[in-house]
Amino acid sequence: MEARRKSSEKMFKELKAKREKESKERKAKYDKDYIDFPLIDVVKIRRRSKAATVFKALTNGKTISDSDYLWLISNGFDNQKVSELYYLNRAELAKRKWEDTKKPWNLVNAIADYRKAGEPKIAAGLVNINYPFNFANGNKNLKSALLTTSGGAKRDLGMFDEAVKLGTQAHELTQQDYRPCTLIGACKMLSGNITQGHEWYQKAIKRGFNEDSFEQELRSIYSRANRKDKAKIKQTLINDGRVYQWLK
Repeated sequence: MEARRKSSEKMFKELKAKREKESKERKAKYDKDYIDFPLIDVVKIRRRSKAATVFKALTNGKTISDSDYLWLISNGFDNQKVSELYYLNRAELAKRKWEDTKKPWNLVNAIADYRKAGEPKIAAGLVNINYPFNFANGNKNLKSALLTTSGGAKRDLGMFDEAVKLGTQAHELTQQDYRPCTLIGACKMLSGNITQGHEWYQKAIKRGFNEDSFEQELRSIYSRANRKDKAKIKQTLINDGRVYQWLK
């Protein structure tokens, strides 16, 4: 019995050692040919490939070019984590440039890219530190961009009244710009003022807001609305002669 037990233990140890060796060999071969990027849910990328080079830069906190980002998207690497990291790196660079140079458009870009990176709290923090943007020095387009982008960060955080306030200030500065109108329209709708929101979107369309973008925003707002507001949105759009497939 003791001899059989020892023989069995030896066999299992040898088998375990063999499996561990095979596993290490497979991993070594895999690591020689491929590289994984778990931070952004991307795996099995061939080493020395363009994708590997771009992902290494991206995950090391570097900004990649627009063309490289579009290349990733066109090759199927367009998951949310890739997109958010791309915009986060851009936002961090724009923030450093703003702090170093105090050129206001860098602040606009930083706030906008933090939003796209899914970091509206960081964006709103920059807004709170720098508002009311007196450094715009009478440049209406610049200050309107700062106010509108800042309002977008507040909107992302559900601070609709503050966002409308910023959007209204921007609209007063650049009354022919559709962007403040879309900000106000979205905030009104999201807070349940469907009719007012729709009116602001109509102002945006008259000022050049793209119809396809209008539909996309409406669909996003509709998907987030409660049942009562969904009914209001649907009826308002039908009354305006707009019948979308997703409303049915």
